[in-house]
Amino acid sequence: MVAALTRPPTRRATPKEIVIEFILTQHSFQYFGTAEELQPWEQNKYQAWYAMPWRERKAVNSKSSSERLFATLSLFFHKRISATRDINFLRENVVFTYKRKHVNQELERASLASYLDELSSNWLDEQFAQLTRLFKKEIAHYPHTIADYYQEKGLSFAVSGQIFFHLAESKRAQYPFAFMASYTELENGYVQHYALAHALEKYKDDQSYILQLISSLSTLEKESSLIRKLMSTGELFQPIYFTDEEANQFLHELDLYERVGIRAKVPRWWTRVHQPAKVQLKVETGAAFSKDKLLSFRPEIEYNGITVSPDELEEFLRMSEGLHAFRGTWIDVDHKRITELLTKANDLRKQTREGLSLLDSLQLATKNQDFLDISCVLNYFKEALHKLTKCENYTLPASVHANLRTYQLQGYLWLRAMDELNLGVILADDMGLGKTLQIIAYLDALRTQKQCGVPAQTATVRSQRTVLIVMPSSLLANWEEELKKFAPYTPFVTYHGKTRTIGPFITLTSYGMLKREAALLQQQWDVVILDEAQAIKNTSSQQAKAVKVLHSRMKIALTGTPIENDLMDLFSIFDFILPGYLGTAHSFQKYARTLESKTHGYQQLQQATSPFIMRRVKTDKAIIHDLPKKLEHKEYIDLTPKQAALYRKTLAAFKKAIEDTTSQTDRRGMIFATLTHLKQITNHPSQYSGNDIYKPSESGKFIRLAQLVEEIYNARERVLIFTQYKEIIPHLSAFLCDTLGNSVQPLVLHGGINPKERQKVVDAFNGDSYHPFMILSLRAGGVGLNLTGANHVIHFDRWWNPQIEKQASDRAYRIGQTKDVMVHYFICRQTLDMSIDELLEKKKYLSASAIAENKAPSLTTLSNKELFEFFALRKG
Repeated sequence: MVAALTRPPTRRATPKEIVIEFILTQHSFQYFGTAEELQPWEQNKYQAWYAMPWRERKAVNSKSSSERLFATLSLFFHKRISATRDINFLRENVVFTYKRKHVNQELERASLASYLDELSSNWLDEQFAQLTRLFKKEIAHYPHTIADYYQEKGLSFAVSGQIFFHLAESKRAQYPFAFMASYTELENGYVQHYALAHALEKYKDDQSYILQLISSLSTLEKESSLIRKLMSTGELFQPIYFTDEEANQFLHELDLYERVGIRAKVPRWWTRVHQPAKVQLKVETGAAFSKDKLLSFRPEIEYNGITVSPDELEEFLRMSEGLHAFRGTWIDVDHKRITELLTKANDLRKQTREGLSLLDSLQLATKNQDFLDISCVLNYFKEALHKLTKCENYTLPASVHANLRTYQLQGYLWLRAMDELNLGVILADDMGLGKTLQIIAYLDALRTQKQCGVPAQTATVRSQRTVLIVMPSSLLANWEEELKKFAPYTPFVTYHGKTRTIGPFITLTSYGMLKREAALLQQQWDVVILDEAQAIKNTSSQQAKAVKVLHSRMKIALTGTPIENDLMDLFSIFDFILPGYLGTAHSFQKYARTLESKTHGYQQLQQATSPFIMRRVKTDKAIIHDLPKKLEHKEYIDLTPKQAALYRKTLAAFKKAIEDTTSQTDRRGMIFATLTHLKQITNHPSQYSGNDIYKPSESGKFIRLAQLVEEIYNARERVLIFTQYKEIIPHLSAFLCDTLGNSVQPLVLHGGINPKERQKVVDAFNGDSYHPFMILSLRAGGVGLNLTGANHVIHFDRWWNPQIEKQASDRAYRIGQTKDVMVHYFICRQTLDMSIDELLEKKKYLSASAIAENKAPSLTTLSNKELFEFFALRKG
């Protein structure tokens, strides 16, 4: 039973401000918000609450008082449990205790005093018990200290019974540092620091606690001569002064102290000292900027976070190693690091002595990733580009029949400026943000306007320019219609089918046509544009090779997903827009493998590539603030008795066959065949058997589909239904027509439909005549289409890559959509559908840095037992 809040919040947050709202119930709580934000909570609401302090850091300052309440309580729990006496010894055996007055103090401090009467002690006890169970579960398998556990999550909590070492600067010439060892105790709900000698006096009658407290010191003195000396003299237990040699040894042993569970507090400059040594390229050229202009550089050396000259580095080499006072602070002299830095700086000075072009200077980042900082080059380039976009000739042509949004106008100006510099680019805006419109505006400007620096009034039509736009054949009709709509005076021809003519200005063609037409490959183009450029991600594919044969002054790639599988996708597109910029495929692959182990590896690759990529996303309210919500819902469906029996029979046959086989080739074939068969069974038994009679009552998905589509039909709304299996489309279509009545005109779209017919289907669906549904194959219908007539999307079966599913959903969720879009995922309970869904969730939430693979997981590497668990018909 819900115990509703007895009063409204003191300040109602606007929808844009609210992330999640909470309602207290008698023994738990409920929550609501957008589907995207709620997904971690729907997986396990207590796990999401437990992780609030590090996953949702801004929640403690939320405008929603209920969200702020839950964030404050979670943070209080973690602070309090970490402060439990002997926590590092108790670990998963800890008993969580708290005083109600301390909870009240935290709430008052967070301006949440109005909740005090609503939070009963029983409710708090029950909730903290849930959080304690999660803490115990995690700590039971965590090998390091409790302080390390929280530090890894970005939280710095002092733990009760924790030893700290403190080092600070002093003003004594002979002893320039002061040292003290302390320990922590919980007093009045807060952790306090005391000198270690205080513990010896306070607990002199509790030797077991003393031994526990200093056990880390006993371990440490075996490995550290400094600590061994301080322990033997007793100086460790009182504040003392250090020489610079002692401080140097202390600072270089910090990792050792951390390993045994001792925390160290040191001067802030020590963090600076350990910044990587680097050489920053300062641009000295102030003249007009161009792509091929040689830029003059002044390499600037940073050591220990301080800018130094080569002469000063030479001086450091004459000093002894260790800490030395320098310019009012301290540096750590390391002869090996200094020698390496001098060598690299001298090499770089030689490379830049005669000047470098922009591309050559940016390329240095990928060749010298360990020490080179090109941020100044990037800033110089951005400033030059910004000035270029202010050119009077860059106004939007009157012949473009469209009102561009602010971000689209920025994209248009960026394309114009990069074209001026003859620098290839990737326009990687999120799906639905209007990449096609930005390109059409740019092309019409090329047709009607002159370059920057030429008076706008003297501009003439540039009929000598020739532009080639390559795309999947399914998008040809869409491009034709968009050109007619937004640039009606721009001439174009479609080089496809029986038409084999190159147009006077724009020529549209497909990837399939390009690779077999010598006339297209041999033409000297002014601009070549690839739409859905991820089509060339495989560098060894025929269409990738064909595209890279093309000759043009300017090259542009359009894609909402520049990286689908791995960094080689990005390399292949760059190899088209800027051949050779990222090296060879072999050298880049070798380079990419080193990035994860480098401190700033990915950052430096991003530095080198970011000037040539423009990417905006729909979720950024600064880009587009009037797009409605996208809500996602998982439809859990039970198998029918026939499906369940067939599933068990197929799985039993698989178990027997795979246990009997010794051939890896046969095993691999069995795995993928069974994977396909089980997915077909969850769709409909007839899809597996090949029977053309699809009885709706034999499929749980068919039954749920009818219910859902009827609701949509009765509301006069429209739905897109995606499936990866082309063969089931006619059966789904016939079934829905029977369900809704014979007056319904079915619309389907798959790879077998030619481009002209595809556009007719799209126009019919978005048009005035009511068509309640369209059934699409995931691959053919998942890209390049504008289907904003729909405000529902159903994924009838699941794909391995959440990005592919997102692309498909975004056929409806894009600019022009005026309604909230509801995305439904069909999942058969207790089947491999659940395994696939769990795998997709891991890709989304557990590893933000990982790149989702566009393929099934490596099932062939699993053991037989693991395979049976993945495929199993689960209980429950």
